[in-house]
Amino acid sequence: MSVPDMHGDSTRPPGRRHRRFLKSRRTAGVLAAAVAIAVGTAIPAMAVLSGSPSNFEANDGNMVVDTTGNNDWNSVQNSPNYVHLTDLFSTTKDDSFQSGQKQDAPCPVINTNKNPPKDDFTDVASFNETNTVATSPQFGHTFLDGATIRVAPNGNASENVELNKGTNGLCPGTTSQLERSAGDKLIAIDYLNGGTNVQFHVLTWVTSGTCFVGKDTAPCWGSNVQTLAANSAEGQASQSPIAAADNLINNLALQAGQFAEFGVDLTAAGIIPANSCQSFPQTVWESRASGSSFVSSTEDVSVEHHTIGNGCTSAVSTNPQSSTDNTTFTNLANNASLSSGTFVRDQATVTVTGVSVWGGNVDFYLCNSTSTLTSCSPTGSNATQIGGDVAVSNTSATATSASTQVTAGSYCWAATFTPDASTSTAGVPSSSSTTGECFSVTAPTSIATNPWFYPQDRAVISASSGGNLAGSVSFKLFDNNTDCTANGTTGLLYAEGPDAVSGASPQTVDTSNASYRVTSSTAANLYWRVTYMSANAAQTDSSSVCVENIGATITADGTVTFP
Repeated sequence: MSVPDMHGDSTRPPGRRHRRFLKSRRTAGVLAAAVAIAVGTAIPAMAVLSGSPSNFEANDGNMVVDTTGNNDWNSVQNSPNYVHLTDLFSTTKDDSFQSGQKQDAPCPVINTNKNPPKDDFTDVASFNETNTVATSPQFGHTFLDGATIRVAPNGNASENVELNKGTNGLCPGTTSQLERSAGDKLIAIDYLNGGTNVQFHVLTWVTSGTCFVGKDTAPCWGSNVQTLAANSAEGQASQSPIAAADNLINNLALQAGQFAEFGVDLTAAGIIPANSCQSFPQTVWESRASGSSFVSSTEDVSVEHHTIGNGCTSAVSTNPQSSTDNTTFTNLANNASLSSGTFVRDQATVTVTGVSVWGGNVDFYLCNSTSTLTSCSPTGSNATQIGGDVAVSNTSATATSASTQVTAGSYCWAATFTPDASTSTAGVPSSSSTTGECFSVTAPTSIATNPWFYPQDRAVISASSGGNLAGSVSFKLFDNNTDCTANGTTGLLYAEGPDAVSGASPQTVDTSNASYRVTSSTAANLYWRVTYMSANAAQTDSSSVCVENIGATITADGTVTFP
């Protein structure tokens, strides 16, 4: 039984695996120029590059772990930093560079071709990692390990590993191929003496200056060539057959020389500085015809879209707090409600990825409005900076703002992180938090009571004889007994009448006072003076002279008490 490969072209035996990574393949024709790179330092067997976090065995020429505590290709299969690309092979449909184009083309044109077996990739694998041990001499170093498997053994195998930043975006007419841009790197690897003597050289894509291919003009691979020393690169081609059980890259038995591997400390190689945000989202694997010139015929190419290096990010997470005494603060939920006079402050924790050492400042802003807010723009007209810069770093990532007292309104916090000069130079961006920390403030109301009432009086006029009543009654309210007795205008608080009185005895007349009221501050011994003037000759006048002392007492709850 055979299983079609990803392209539906040739077949692979059962058990052949590939990982789900965006990929394509390119093959280059013979290039016009053939300028050789100067012979570099031969890389001796080292087993593990110093500082490799996983102790990756990148120059033993096999895939199994030889030393306990180390790692090799078979032990990193489930790592998110492991990438496996399968490639068309032994077919005319293998993607290739258009024949005759320059190696220095920013966007090489791709067509199809069939490659020689010894230069035809069947599989490409990579593994990258970063040293995060602060006490290590290689702290912050990025390591790249690579492996290739070819259709047939190649006594002296050669290949290029091209690292592309993608600064210039996609090549026109493509959906994934990144255009070469300034600072891209090309690692030229030559497995000599049957793969036991491995040489590494690094070229850089330049947009000005001289080119490695002397007759080309920039942009191109620059003329400056760096030779990697043994402490920054190692590698070896397989020196003996590899059993299928010992090959978890493609699960096939391999002849000696079909498999080749390398490891490069990209930081020691000057490709990715320690604790920097340099990253390469595209890796191009190119097989070359034997020879120590990177411009010798490029045969087969696989393109890997898996970021190598640390593309840096920063983020701010916030935690607003409140206090009634400006001493003890508690966390405040989003859209909480507070009382006027409450003290508030904000806390921000900065998270930076891609570098181990960083620093900067956090600034806090509080937006206020009479209408409901859902976010805060630090540059908005309703934003007020609370306090000054608060320093943060990889060793102290949480900042706390100064506190402020709030009155009625709608509020939202915002916090912004600004990297310091060295962190910014490394490529760490600024960031902010402008939502998710809003609250409302209400002003408490109070009631000051002053109970009152309108004093009223009632006169009942009666006559024992003389027929029906006929006359009028008058009411006067005085502030004290003396003024009431004097019956003048002094101390007169209210007067009503004369109100007509008629009809059979007795007749009742009530006052309708709606102008003078008694409050808790004006209540006292008040006196009524009531006078009846009779118009019936058979009946006399009468009066109630200052004998009605209302003496009201009004309490704060509105209770009126009379003596």
